[in-house]
Amino acid sequence: MARKRLVLAGIVGRYPVGGVTWCALQYIAGFQRLGYDVFYLEDTGECNFDPVQNAIATDPAYALDYIRRQLALVGVEDSWAYVDYQGGYHGKTRAQVAEACRSADLMVNLSGGCWMVRPEYEGLSKIFIDTDPGFTQQAIADAGEGWYRDFFGAHDALFTFALLAEDARCSLPETPFRWHPTIQPVELDFWPVTSAPPDAPFTTILSWTTDSFPGIGKGKDDEILRLIALPERMSERILLAIAGQPPTELLAQHGWELTDAVRATIDAKAYRRFIQSSKAELGFAKAMYVETCSGWFSDRTQCYLASGRPALVRETGFSDVLPVGEGLLSFEDAEGILEGIERIAADYERHGRRAREIAEEHFAGPPVLRSLLQTAGMA
Repeated sequence: MARKRLVLAGIVGRYPVGGVTWCALQYIAGFQRLGYDVFYLEDTGECNFDPVQNAIATDPAYALDYIRRQLALVGVEDSWAYVDYQGGYHGKTRAQVAEACRSADLMVNLSGGCWMVRPEYEGLSKIFIDTDPGFTQQAIADAGEGWYRDFFGAHDALFTFALLAEDARCSLPETPFRWHPTIQPVELDFWPVTSAPPDAPFTTILSWTTDSFPGIGKGKDDEILRLIALPERMSERILLAIAGQPPTELLAQHGWELTDAVRATIDAKAYRRFIQSSKAELGFAKAMYVETCSGWFSDRTQCYLASGRPALVRETGFSDVLPVGEGLLSFEDAEGILEGIERIAADYERHGRRAREIAEEHFAGPPVLRSLLQTAGMA
């Protein structure tokens, strides 16, 4: 029986850091488990971030090497194409991309990995997966009629990481489209449970600013500033892997331990090492996710849980969908954080076991992706 084929459009080269990379790799691995051969495509019309230069680069050399190395983790290092901002093809040629599209059953557009409209894409059924709920919908609403709205309308189904997207309490900005809730699939074999190092800190990985949607919504900075004195009230260490020009001196003065997020999570393996060197996660959410009661749940937190690391994270409404109380805990303010940390410390091993169980029960790739395909009418 011939294997099915799928084009996965992602942004591994556009944002070559560990968290973005795992998002794509785990979709690829999940679809492979469902019997798909996956071709990876990146066609955004944009330049890539180069962490060596710490700048947006017109030369895609770093992105190309990075894509090849990271895709090797899922065995597709010879099955990809990157289209640079000038329309040049790297990896596979345009003719080879067109052939991959002709033989594919579906294109999954993850986080806008393909913004371009080309004849070779037109015959494909298409799914769009929004990983930034609220921001995406606001951008569509602000754009009004035109190419941007038409781009989303050309997809057969639209999904979002807003787990409460179909709940009346969720106040995502209005668009002409129906958004189906979904969650990041996790390839559990990539996240073995390991023992936390002695004296490991609570950690998280974040950006101080929101760069993907300039001028839209708020990020995580306001909430962290409201919690600025938190480390002074805690017995546990907090280590932030942080990017986006944070006020490092101010944070350090109040006891926050800091490391550069780009360096600490420079690729998929470094990202995993950082998570597995942690005791637990103390995770924050962008204000947009909280204020819209979106139910957004972080793909980063899923990796902590899969690694057997308890997670104490900002409530966005996700507790209506996912089990909270053991392994996964939520907070709304400083008192909730302090209480949650006490609960984790009181029976750390139990919370760690339950963390992994939650990942196995709710995030395993094949059931997540079967549900997505069934909802889209493409099972």
